[in-house]
Amino acid sequence: MGSPKQPSAEQIKQLEKAGQLQLLTSPEWINPKDGMTAIKMRLPRHGVSLLQFNGITKIF
Repeated sequence: MGSPKQPSAEQIKQLEKAGQLQLLTSPEWINPKDGMTAIKMRLPRHGVSLLQFNGITKIF
């Protein structure tokens, strides 16, 4: 059967590009109401998202 073929330079470039982070949507700022907020979001399969919370004084 042998070994698989080595990927070409173009294939390596495509794989490296596919492995980079991509911005799904623009950043959003949410103003809490009465000190609380709810966040609903959809991510693509295998997606990861960064949520940053500033000024938090209490976590439930």
